[in-house]
Amino acid sequence: MRIREAIQRDITSGAYPEEGRLPGLRTLAARYGCSRGTVSNALKTLEHQGVLRMEHGRGTFLGSLRGGNPVPAARMVGAVLLRDSWFEPMEKLRDEYLKRGWFVSLYCSSDDLQNPAAERHFLDLAARQRFAGVILTGTPLEPLNTELYKSLRRTGMKIIHLVHYKADMSDEPAILPDFRMAGAAACAAAALRGKKRILVLRQEDSCPPSTRLRNGGVSAMASALGVECLPEAALAFCDGDPAGEFGQLERILDTCGPLRDAAVLADNCAVLHAVGNYLDAAGIPPAERPFLLSMSDTHWRHSDMNCISFDYGKSVRMAMDYILDESIGPMEPFRRTLEPILQFLPDTSGKDFAKKFPIPSQKGK
Repeated sequence: MRIREAIQRDITSGAYPEEGRLPGLRTLAARYGCSRGTVSNALKTLEHQGVLRMEHGRGTFLGSLRGGNPVPAARMVGAVLLRDSWFEPMEKLRDEYLKRGWFVSLYCSSDDLQNPAAERHFLDLAARQRFAGVILTGTPLEPLNTELYKSLRRTGMKIIHLVHYKADMSDEPAILPDFRMAGAAACAAAALRGKKRILVLRQEDSCPPSTRLRNGGVSAMASALGVECLPEAALAFCDGDPAGEFGQLERILDTCGPLRDAAVLADNCAVLHAVGNYLDAAGIPPAERPFLLSMSDTHWRHSDMNCISFDYGKSVRMAMDYILDESIGPMEPFRRTLEPILQFLPDTSGKDFAKKFPIPSQKGK
């Protein structure tokens, strides 16, 4: 990778002539202090990314990175999406775009737990097939694929993100859920119900940028409303051993004081489901329970709990429109925001909340 990055830096800086031919393998190996095999592998990778084109019997030439004549993109779009959120709406839209002459290649990133290597492999395949663009719920796990996204954009491929995969997304074309507003809305919903203390509970070993944004929104709203925000807690799932989880939750909820005066705002539905199971097992009656709300509904069938959602169908349609819009270049800034939608169980419908804290995208829900 070091040699590939060095060659690409030299191309970008103008060390090689515009649309010209690169030196042979022997010369490049001497220049970069490595074997000819290492150089050959680096050149093949750059060819797959559209930076170079290799012509049999003639040599290696600069591709579209610095203004050459790029190979026209195929009418194909890749989509690397999470199940129970963006994946299903994209499945429903795929036939609509197929009738318009566009093929969508779908990959479920939930199945590999957003593995960076699997994501890179998909993107490499998309580059070889000259996809017009890729829609991503990008992995927040190291090593991040930021540099690959940039190199693909420079070849003319559009990369659009549907979730924060890093803290600062200002340099990425994206259609992002407003997670900070989601946290603020969750805290306000608890305060409206007279809850005096807020506990934010997340899954242990999982603190992606979206979690930090939600927690920041909770903290800011708690401060504004004069509600006590308890220290954040983490739950470690115990591989199907509820006793281990119940022991943790007993200790965690002991910090809340009287539960009827508290709210538990979970980072995701799985965490909130574990809290509900514990309260059932402990025999705590409904009137004595805390207000429970999940600040994310991804990866879960959430009809049995209060949660915050987003319009994922709108998100993927906007992403497709972005890729198909030829007036927007892959390197141009592009940013849209999705507002949170609060979904309450029937006994906590949230009608009073909607009147006091209106959220535009809540209409019709």
